[in-house]
Amino acid sequence: MAIFRKGIKIGGYDIRVGFPRDKSYDNIDKDPRLGGKANADTTINRFRAMTQAAGGYARPTKYIIECTLPIGIKLSSPNSGVASDFNDARTMQTDMAEQVAFHCDTIEFPGRTIETATTRYHGPEKTHATGLNFAPITATFYCDKFMKEKHYFETWQNLVINKRNYELNYYDEYVTPMKIMQLSDFDKQDMKGGHPRSQQSSSQSKNAVYAVQMFECFPTTIAAQPLGYDNKNQIHKVSITFDYRYWANIIDIDKVEKDDTFMTQQTGIVSQDPKGQGPFGLFRHLPSELRRAGNNVFNQAKNRIPTGKVFGGAVFPPF
Repeated sequence: MAIFRKGIKIGGYDIRVGFPRDKSYDNIDKDPRLGGKANADTTINRFRAMTQAAGGYARPTKYIIECTLPIGIKLSSPNSGVASDFNDARTMQTDMAEQVAFHCDTIEFPGRTIETATTRYHGPEKTHATGLNFAPITATFYCDKFMKEKHYFETWQNLVINKRNYELNYYDEYVTPMKIMQLSDFDKQDMKGGHPRSQQSSSQSKNAVYAVQMFECFPTTIAAQPLGYDNKNQIHKVSITFDYRYWANIIDIDKVEKDDTFMTQQTGIVSQDPKGQGPFGLFRHLPSELRRAGNNVFNQAKNRIPTGKVFGGAVFPPF
């Protein structure tokens, strides 16, 4: 298209005058300057390389909790009232544990603070550590139409203080561990059958890349739930504050980086999972970024050949 074009008609002829556009951008794909490689040492390229090598970023929406009522203590008949509370807890744990984990709307990884004190002998003050402080955490849960989630935590609190005579039970009778797990990307087989957080805990925890276990945990506060006619388009949530003695990271970051790992539900021990190591484990000793690239190429190859297109790669051995 010309930059300027003007014409007149004289008789049966059109006489037009125009200035053509600049042709310096014609055949730009053959410009030798475009054949040069990008400078990998620029800030943006280093950032992109680090992001790709890390496999992306952790997302706060990918998590699961394991919450267990203290049900391991069996009481004799003279304590029939307290025994009834523990029987209720066992029934509630069997019926509601998975639903409570799935309905956890918000939660937070617990923090820890090193307590310090200052001393001055001569010159500037010196700060030294005196201990660790673990603050309580708060979680919110969706309530189904029967308010079962609130019943669940009220049952737990009934194990702390006897609801009949308001006497305290023994400490070991109402504390229990609680786990919070950060999940990685889900495998396709884990997505079958619904939302990934609706699967069994053993299937979920194998995707954990970070996990915290709070020891000797129990709910101290069940928050008030407001009611009102102007809330007809909202659903009930119950807010629970948990106290605990201390917490610990139960995932070994070195194993997470080297191998795909999972945490067994019974012991909390990190074990190797042969998935993601390539055919015959060829990729298991590679750096994480090379292992990811190799797995991507191998998975694409499995699904591009005819049998892979038909069976989704299922005809291959379980590499």
